[in-house]
Amino acid sequence: MPDLYTYGNASRNMLRGLGYSRTDLSFMKSFALGGRYRAIFQAQIFNVFNEVNWNAPGTVFGSASFGQVTSALDMRQAELGFKFTF
Repeated sequence: MPDLYTYGNASRNMLRGLGYSRTDLSFMKSFALGGRYRAIFQAQIFNVFNEVNWNAPGTVFGSASFGQVTSALDMRQAELGFKFTF
């Protein structure tokens, strides 16, 4: 173990997290309602296939979570939108 306040011998980028994969999807449909009126419907889905993307492992030597992955990124989310113009 190196002395306090000195650099150790660990190489740069020696810890790497797991892979990241995410697919987003968006739909939009516009409807004409008479002369100048228009309605727009929009749907967005983030992480469509609900794939688990893990955060990086713990990097603090001596802690209980050192080297362990203890959390993940966001799961699937969806948003709906409606716009009416006149």
